[in-house]
Amino acid sequence: MSPPTCYVGRPNKMTDMKTVFSECSVQMQCALYVQASPYLDKRKPPDDGSILEGNERYEGYCVDLAKKLFNEMLKMDYELRLVGDNNYGAKLPNGTWDGMVGELTRRVR
Repeated sequence: MSPPTCYVGRPNKMTDMKTVFSECSVQMQCALYVQASPYLDKRKPPDDGSILEGNERYEGYCVDLAKKLFNEMLKMDYELRLVGDNNYGAKLPNGTWDGMVGELTRRVR
C-alpha cells in the first residue's frame, strides 16, 4: 500500500487548509493525543451516572482546538484518541518508533 498523497507545505489561509484536507487520498479522521494536563485530560464522569462517549470523554486545550478546527472551520468529523503507551515517541534500538510517532508510522487506528 502506498502512502497517501497530500499537499506538503505551509498553507497560510484556512481556505488552503480545506483544500489540503479535501485533496488527500485518505481523509484524516483520527487525532492522536498524549494525556497531559492542561492540554488533554479524561473528563470526570457526571454526577448523574451517565457514561461519556466519543470525544466527550476528554477535556482541555487540544480538545477545544480540535473542535474549533475540525467541526467549525473544516466541517469534518473526527475522533480523539489517546496514544496506547501515552508517549510522544522515541526511536527504539531496532529502528522503529514507539508512542505517537510509532502509531502514525504504523497507521494504527
